Amino acid sequence: MTAIVTPRYSLIRFSNNQGGKARDAADEDETSSGARRDRHGSAAGRPGRMLQREPRPGRRGSRSEREELAQRITGSGGPSGVRPSDALRCRRSRRCHAERASQPSTTSGPKNRPAVTLSGATAFVTAESGIEAFDTYSGRTTWSAGTITPAPTDGTVRAAPLVASLSGAPAVFAAFDRVVQGTGTTPSRTVIEILAANASTGQRLWDTQIDSTPSPDDIMGEDDSLAADGITAARVVAVDTQNVVLTQNETTYVLDLSSRQLRWKRASFQAIALAGDVVTGEGSPTYGQRQLTGYATQDGSTRWSASPVDGTHPASPAAAGLIAIDTTNGFDLLDAKTGATRTSISRAPHIHPWSCAFDQASVIACSDEEFNQSDSIVALDSTSLQQLWTLDSNAGGRLVPSLSAVWHGALYGSTPNGPVVLDGHTGANRATPQFAPILVDANAVVYWSEGEVSAQRTTG
Repeated sequence: MTAIVTPRYSLIRFSNNQGGKARDAADEDETSSGARRDRHGSAAGRPGRMLQREPRPGRRGSRSEREELAQRITGSGGPSGVRPSDALRCRRSRRCHAERASQPSTTSGPKNRPAVTLSGATAFVTAESGIEAFDTYSGRTTWSAGTITPAPTDGTVRAAPLVASLSGAPAVFAAFDRVVQGTGTTPSRTVIEILAANASTGQRLWDTQIDSTPSPDDIMGEDDSLAADGITAARVVAVDTQNVVLTQNETTYVLDLSSRQLRWKRASFQAIALAGDVVTGEGSPTYGQRQLTGYATQDGSTRWSASPVDGTHPASPAAAGLIAIDTTNGFDLLDAKTGATRTSISRAPHIHPWSCAFDQASVIACSDEEFNQSDSIVALDSTSLQQLWTLDSNAGGRLVPSLSAVWHGALYGSTPNGPVVLDGHTGANRATPQFAPILVDANAVVYWSEGEVSAQRTTG
């Protein structure tokens, strides 16, 4: 199913500026042409609020409701010295702004990845105080699971949660940067708290903490570009029947799933994927170089190591079991388990670094893009790795979109003329939607809108 989307109603909104303001709102319903609906959302149903109980029509909600929402947005009671009623302001437009809350997203460099994961009909969010689940049809909170250690009062930066199978049932995993306060002569310590919850019910399955050890490169400020899309916050990369793999500030940690004890950790190494019993990721042997390496999950011993390549752009997961890495002549796709080069795409000369994304069906879309400017797109069949089509700016005749998301044969992006959807198998223009989403599945989309993140249902 290809999701061609137009706005129906906003489900959730978050600020995308690090350390800045966060906002949560249930906007007015909109028609497919973008016209404002009536305030009660007739025809498409009344829009739901993801972080606030719906007040009665025509009312802004009671003081207790506003205070409850402010506390949930800001974590443990809100920033020091800020009363909940001050942190939240609700206007007649039915839009609520958390004026001093920190954002649940990470943004850096050319890509923006909010702390949201879509799975089925649910949007899972790494919130300030834990994991929250929202129904993408109604916009209502399905469940929430909080961490044991309270969130810092000055806010944190979070990465998107991971949805994976645990004991045969879907579960949600998220990692949080936390500080365990010391007492007496015992100093405070920085930890990573990992929370696992049942994806359907929100029941806490387990919660554990490990000591956080910053990478030497992160401390010295030598090279902070190992992190894909600039996400240096604690993040669960992969989970299988035996291991939990997570990263934070260019350090990788591998935990035993049963005991939740640390197997090993490696500084100056950013895990990208888990392929069988191999953790594949990227290091920087010298400044300005990249090197992909695979380490054994059991003891961290080296399984394979690719030759270093020049460049400062991080590698990216291209599809299940495949890693894409930018080279001076184009890009390579490597087998994540063995390190073998599956294909090399020569596109020299190229100005911007290459990265790839999988449409979760049959197409790998790769583009050389930086700061929302793209010169080329190469689409590959995910099985044969044969090129399906290419689009180059120097060929003339067509503008090359800056890709924002790919899903089931559709490539979403933008040109100077506005948003566009390309056919993943042919490259032909398929539609001109009202916005370019950054996350898509069969039920909902997530997109940037005026500096905020919104989630909405798909329409077809």
